[in-house]
Amino acid sequence: MLRFRPELCLACEACQLACTARKLGHFAPGQALMRIEARFGAADRSVEAFVCDHCGECARICPETAITMRPGPRVDPDACTACGACGAACPQRVILFDPADKPRICDDCAGQPACADWCPVGALSWEGVEP
Repeated sequence: MLRFRPELCLACEACQLACTARKLGHFAPGQALMRIEARFGAADRSVEAFVCDHCGECARICPETAITMRPGPRVDPDACTACGACGAACPQRVILFDPADKPRICDDCAGQPACADWCPVGALSWEGVEP
């Protein structure tokens, strides 16, 4: 699982750039399968990461059982009818859709997540899959 340490995060968006570079072949932080939200106020600063936490809600809600958890979510594009239920149900709001309206869900880059690899300060780290 990805671990986020907000106290280290610079909100530089390197993680979002890394995600799209790996998955799409170009930089498009708004299309990353994770996101960082930073809030800067006069007296405080907060940073929050929204990443797939393998909760399984997308698989549970899918009417076609096109999403399975192995251990994280995997989409069978042939079974998916592009209904959008998974995206609406995702508590982290990190399921995006490709041009054919098929869901794009973080697969942790097969255990080598680019977002963690590219983080210059270690705010995101990979801790493997929980049993």
